[in-house]
Amino acid sequence: MTLTIALATARQRFTSPFRLVLLAFTFLPWHLGALLSHQFQVSSEVMLFGFILTAGVIGQEVSSGVLQLVFARPVKRWEYVIGRWLGVALPASALAIVFVLSLAGVVSLSGGALEWKSVMRALLEAPFRVFGISAVLLMFSAAVKGLGDLAVWAMVGIVGGIVGGFGGSRGWKWLARAAEELGNFLSPCLSWSGPFSGGTWPLQDAVAWCSTVAICLTIAIVLVNRKELSYGST
Repeated sequence: MTLTIALATARQRFTSPFRLVLLAFTFLPWHLGALLSHQFQVSSEVMLFGFILTAGVIGQEVSSGVLQLVFARPVKRWEYVIGRWLGVALPASALAIVFVLSLAGVVSLSGGALEWKSVMRALLEAPFRVFGISAVLLMFSAAVKGLGDLAVWAMVGIVGGIVGGFGGSRGWKWLARAAEELGNFLSPCLSWSGPFSGGTWPLQDAVAWCSTVAICLTIAIVLVNRKELSYGST
């Protein structure tokens, strides 16, 4: 059932003309910049694919009344949540990988210097960035209707930035550290800089990334389980 939900979710996201336009325009600025600068630089921009496909993944279902119809069938709610997550994270990760490879191709064809280590690192980090941000947005989407998950994510990020700046100006390291951890939670990433610079594999970062994703999915499942849906009118 999880696979069925994932496939249906992916199909649904790619039948939205607005999302397709956003996905197409995501490629343009960075590829044009790479063509002009002859430099390969990829970091958090790959998360845009996760944003575009995940935004409103549950909240819009609640607003439109589709969720009531889904749960009127023998569908376990945890399967629904995991299926929705995989249905957006997998295609978004595939797009992120295509983005990295095509960007490397543009730099190479334009005569720019291209280091295979940078490309491999970007290819490894991209899926983790996408799966991470998709889990975070899924959690927020389970809490609010429509596209409110984007607003919640932005508001929490802004508040975290303000709190971090305040803590830094006051010399309160604990507050600045807490704001930094909040930022890491909102944009989870597993950095592969260590293995490609002669260091060790980031085991601590891997544990942190897995914990963030697990927490977000668990909260999303709990929120969906607690939803009281009306299946008809009297």
